[in-house]
Amino acid sequence: MKCLDSNDSNCHPCGDFGSLNNKRDGCTCDLHYYGTNCHLKDFCSLENRTCNNAGSCLNLLSESYCVCDNNHYGNDCEHAFKCKNLPCNNNGVCIDDNGNFTCTCASGFTGETCETLITACTIATNPCNNRGKCRVNMDSFTCDCDTIHEGIHCEIDPCGGFGRVNQKGDSCICDETWTGEKCDMRKCENDGKMLRK
Repeated sequence: MKCLDSNDSNCHPCGDFGSLNNKRDGCTCDLHYYGTNCHLKDFCSLENRTCNNAGSCLNLLSESYCVCDNNHYGNDCEHAFKCKNLPCNNNGVCIDDNGNFTCTCASGFTGETCETLITACTIATNPCNNRGKCRVNMDSFTCDCDTIHEGIHCEIDPCGGFGRVNQKGDSCICDETWTGEKCDMRKCENDGKMLRK
């Protein structure tokens, strides 16, 4: 590579994109070129390429390329692998999708991250009426009713159609002409006797 005679017109070891250094034993390359003989184009600097998330730019023969770490992908390492943190519960399978993820749940589980066990209480909306609490019972369910409602689904209104349940759900507010714990007695008129319906 060394040019012994500085007047030698055939001495062009740095090609078209560089010049011999002062010692005449190496090349000083022009902007955007590198290599022993300044024969390689620096596409990373020429394209002002930025690789995100600690990615590094690599020069190929005719273009630049971002080399991403194991947690990112994309042309500029701009997307994170969301599945890297294993967001799916209960043996769900995570699928990365353009910076987002979806979980394919194992049999018996549902939810965005497969967090919910499918039971009789979760297959549909709560099968228990009137603020009843659904409790799993093997492959079935039981409704825990408030202190006043009754029935398998807490569907029986104890106020007998002549009143309504109060907001707490623990007693009846009877219509004007009815009384009793379950609004099952008509109020007496003119000091008469109460009659059960």
